[in-house]
Amino acid sequence: MMKRFFLISMFSFLALALHAQELALANKAPAAEINWLESRTFDFGKIVKDQAAEHVFQFTNKGTEPLIISSVKGSCGCTVTAFTKEPIPPGQTGEIKATYNAKSLGLFQKGITVISNAKESPVMLYVKGEVVEGK
Repeated sequence: MMKRFFLISMFSFLALALHAQELALANKAPAAEINWLESRTFDFGKIVKDQAAEHVFQFTNKGTEPLIISSVKGSCGCTVTAFTKEPIPPGQTGEIKATYNAKSLGLFQKGITVISNAKESPVMLYVKGEVVEGK
């Protein structure tokens, strides 16, 4: 009888300890959160070959901690990026600028990877359009 009580007590303690660990991990989730003010995909439409097209993606930090963007990279050398490098306090806005250099004719879609301390990271942004000959 004592052995049974001991085993039940041990299993109960173990289950409680595991549950407490799960709660502790859940509480350590990032407190920064990106709220995009528009779609994550921007369509340039038709752009003329050998001209640069630029779009600015704006976002707000709707979390409780400062948002820190650590990296923004285009999927190829034809897409150049710039971004807000300072920590973005809760409720404030930041931006990511994407410049596409139209060197090849035809349809395109390029990805931009955003890495931050936000709950949802990495995030993909896209620019797309069609490069046409100039008149």
